[in-house]
Amino acid sequence: MIQTVKQNVLQLLHAPDMLPEKPEKTALLTAMQKDGRFSDLDYTVDDEGNWSFGSHLARLARLAADESFLAQPNHLQAVLRGVDFFLQAPRRNPNWWFNDIGLPRSAGRICLLLAERLTPAQTSGLMQYVSACRVENRSSYPAWHGANLLWGVMNTVVLAVLTNNETLLRATIDTARTELVVQPNGQDGMQLDHSYLFHHAQLYTCGYGRAFAADCAALIFILKQTEWQFSQEELTVLAKFIFSGIRYCVRNKHVDYLTFGREIVRPDALSANGIRHTLLLLQQVPEMPCRDVMQEQLASFSAEGYALHGDKFFYNSGYYVSRTIKSHIGCRVTQPDMMLGESINGENALSANLCAGGATCIMVDGREYENIFPLWDFAHVPGTTAPIETDEQLLARLPEWHGRFAHNAYAGGISRNKYGIAYQDLDFGGVTGVTARFFVEGMMIALGAGITSQSGRRVTTTLNQCWQTGPIAAQADGLPAGCACQGRVLYASLDDQPLVIESAEKQANWSRIFKGVDQQASGRVCTFYIDHGVDPQNAAYAYLVAPAVANEHAAAKMADVRRHLVVLQNDPFIQAIRYKEHVYCVFHKPRKLSLFKGNVAFAAFDIPIYDRICSSAPSAHIINNVDLERAPVQNV
Repeated sequence: MIQTVKQNVLQLLHAPDMLPEKPEKTALLTAMQKDGRFSDLDYTVDDEGNWSFGSHLARLARLAADESFLAQPNHLQAVLRGVDFFLQAPRRNPNWWFNDIGLPRSAGRICLLLAERLTPAQTSGLMQYVSACRVENRSSYPAWHGANLLWGVMNTVVLAVLTNNETLLRATIDTARTELVVQPNGQDGMQLDHSYLFHHAQLYTCGYGRAFAADCAALIFILKQTEWQFSQEELTVLAKFIFSGIRYCVRNKHVDYLTFGREIVRPDALSANGIRHTLLLLQQVPEMPCRDVMQEQLASFSAEGYALHGDKFFYNSGYYVSRTIKSHIGCRVTQPDMMLGESINGENALSANLCAGGATCIMVDGREYENIFPLWDFAHVPGTTAPIETDEQLLARLPEWHGRFAHNAYAGGISRNKYGIAYQDLDFGGVTGVTARFFVEGMMIALGAGITSQSGRRVTTTLNQCWQTGPIAAQADGLPAGCACQGRVLYASLDDQPLVIESAEKQANWSRIFKGVDQQASGRVCTFYIDHGVDPQNAAYAYLVAPAVANEHAAAKMADVRRHLVVLQNDPFIQAIRYKEHVYCVFHKPRKLSLFKGNVAFAAFDIPIYDRICSSAPSAHIINNVDLERAPVQNV
């Protein structure tokens, strides 16, 4: 039976999605030196985030999987020279992950793939790395749980196959079973709402969660049609996480950056190719449930009509997503029981304002933020209200949020099919106030009130900061004042405050946000924001974001929105709007929201006389015309 597992492992490693493409093979072959080094790697630096020896062995493992590449004798010899160079001395990194997971994974794959083509000395040397960190010794590795544990499981499965140890294999699979469960609220792993938390209650659905799903899929694939396969209940837990969690975070071939944690600063991090590979693997496992839903999810990578649509508030992680067939809006609220964020291994040190509250990700084609982050002004994180600060000032704020829990008192949300609310109080970076995001028909109406700062700096609320992919339509193009449209997204200030628009060609090195990557980035970035001035006191904002709107249709869309949308109240006590037949309201303090026919703003909607909408606080409500004729609203 263990031979079946071995064949499945080899089939997995030889899968087309696992092989390097021709340009990568050409580049690697060109960089390979006669002494076994790669000329583009600096072996003198023990970088904790992008280690040369980790990259070296991972490259050899990828090349070893490509039989067409190895068919050339000089190519095989180049790979073997690379192995010899690596084995010249013990390789260890200050980052435990490389020693306990990264190197054992690459070494095990090389041993399996090259087998008899390795010398006894090469096999022995590589096996020292493979066998040093068995998952059964995980009590020595407190970080081994969740995605980290699954990486260790996969390495130990390879070790069991290489040593023909069925007892070790069985014990390792039993260890993996402890992770294929819904974890208690706040504990690392898959949550009841199908989000994924990791590193002490951080939202990582498409960071560590994506890696967890990928390794689970690989493990399920290599156990297919064997006695060690997981139960239907365990397989269903993973399936639900994928199609009720990860699926909501993907737009076309890219992923919502709000669900990545610190990993957004890595090149090509937003690519959904890894998720696609996970789905392809699971499709080949006969015992896997829900394969019809996964097939539809696969279709969405190439055909927009299959895109998931509908809204969902992930209450365990404070993440709201509003989706139509043509668009995606993600929003994160800052929940006091969640960690704000992290910056480790030289990654993500500028991302303070991702923790500020209300951060949004707006996608139509999915490429709006693809590899943009080296060029980002991190004082202008989309959706946030924050002071204007330099990189140096943002770096100085690292102790304020890295590994820290939120200071604000509350956050929450509700969703009902195609509309909903996300809200919170603000207390970050010296800025206080309240915010509410109302999601209707694929649009977002954002309100902020009580915005106050004592930082001595100018404070802005950013609507978006993304790649500029075409002309920006504004008032000169027939739009109302305070409106703009770019990249098929309409932006509009809903009060008297002007909308500031900036567009500039930028260039920077990736090392600005990830010190281990020496790579240039450039392009035109556009930013839309509202300026509250220096140290605002009790300031407010109201704006609209409407995706999937072309420049030529923006004026008509805005006119239609104006016919149906009214901001009812926007202050530190209540934030409320009416859109068509619904009233959406957030109570930050116990107050009464009064509606009556005498108000001209409501006359066009023929709202019945109603003077009794009141609630405890904080709370959010969605009320339709029928509800308005009933007794006072209770908490939703």
